[in-house]
Amino acid sequence: KSTDEVFYLLFANRHFLVTFNQSLSEYLASGKVEMPAGFLTPRGRLRRQSYIPAWAKKAVYCRDHGRCVLCGRDLTNLLSTDRYAHYDHIVPLNLWGVNDPCNLQLLCDACNLKKSGSVVQSRYAYPPWWPEDGA
Repeated sequence: KSTDEVFYLLFANRHFLVTFNQSLSEYLASGKVEMPAGFLTPRGRLRRQSYIPAWAKKAVYCRDHGRCVLCGRDLTNLLSTDRYAHYDHIVPLNLWGVNDPCNLQLLCDACNLKKSGSVVQSRYAYPPWWPEDGA
């Protein structure tokens, strides 16, 4: 039971994820942490990882139910094969967001392009755990 609660808090509670990642980015931006030069871009921000591990992609995909977090578009390729899943940083790297699975969310290509690298954006609606019609 405790493991389920901790998992929900650290990975599935979107309000917590946004708040935690914004607090972390503010702390990193304050300069109180000395970052190794190899971790930073020429502009002094955190480097983007060259890839996201498969286990992290699977975890984010399952948490977000194969749907775009912002618009709800199906990204499973079961209904349409022309949609691409983007693994987006909730707090962008430009704003000192981190390369951590708790700072990733699933977006469709259109929402990812609209969001840009200077906006912290997520959605706090959760898919229901039971059928909405009561069946």
